[in-house]
Amino acid sequence: MIPSDTYISYLAAKKSVDDRALNRYVWQKLKAGLRPSTPREPLRVIEFGAGIGTMFERVVEWGLAPHMHYTLVEQNPDYLDGFRSRSVPEQFGRSHTPHERISDKAAAVETHGSPAVETLCADLYDVIAEPGQQGQWDLIIAHAVMDLVEAAEVLAGFARLVKPGGLLYLSLIYDGCTEFLPSEDPDFEQALLCRYHLSMDRRATRHGHTGTSRAARAMFSRLAALNLPILAAGGSDWLVYPRAGRYPADEAFFLDTIIDTIDRQLQQDPAVDPDRLAAWASRKHNRVKAGELIFMARNMDFLARGPALQQQAVTPHQPI
Repeated sequence: MIPSDTYISYLAAKKSVDDRALNRYVWQKLKAGLRPSTPREPLRVIEFGAGIGTMFERVVEWGLAPHMHYTLVEQNPDYLDGFRSRSVPEQFGRSHTPHERISDKAAAVETHGSPAVETLCADLYDVIAEPGQQGQWDLIIAHAVMDLVEAAEVLAGFARLVKPGGLLYLSLIYDGCTEFLPSEDPDFEQALLCRYHLSMDRRATRHGHTGTSRAARAMFSRLAALNLPILAAGGSDWLVYPRAGRYPADEAFFLDTIIDTIDRQLQQDPAVDPDRLAAWASRKHNRVKAGELIFMARNMDFLARGPALQQQAVTPHQPI
């Protein structure tokens, strides 16, 4: 488990990587597909797994819509503290105006003209099962989330929450391919990454089995099964490489965290030689320090439309 302060720094370092990776075709289709927003009728947007709010920052920086009420749902309160210290004071000032909460869970609200921003410290699964939220949201965002959850259950929850004809933006979903260049021991590294993918496929939480190493390609059938039409899909691969021996922004820290994450996970795998694993991690860190490592990972973005009105008449606990 990565400590919260380290992971907060990782999420911050990841923003520039994600900015390059996100599929612009899918983004433009999202922007074009949103209903018009006005000060009196702002878009209602909810983001699950919001972390420190880098997607919210991107939504503002990239001009997604002029008028929004934006709710960030995140289970870890440290991440929401990171969002408040990072984004709210810098971008929107310090005024605070109470706003209707979506539940009786702890929420903090900041209203700064547009967008109005609400943070909700809660478990994703609890929110999607909450009564009274059916058909409330124009846009649901899940960024770098859908490969970490039980997709069928979560998508069914999203289908209940989104307004008829509303949109689901499911971005940066991993699809089972990672590569480090140069590779000093290709056979061992390939076997190592296969074991890492296997750990993703076996991952379980208190909610049961979650995610897979090839979650992106499964999204086509998952969305079809729930009658959620795909409006756009495209690759959003991570690519990090040095420029004249240096990495942009804080991407060296991003790379070191990726290496450490794989290392920590596979230290628990008895099928992996611990000495060779330690040597592998050391070589990769040294490559980062020297400004020589290239990192690639395959991801995909999806934009889907919510179900029609008659499909949303089911109760929140009735299977779709």
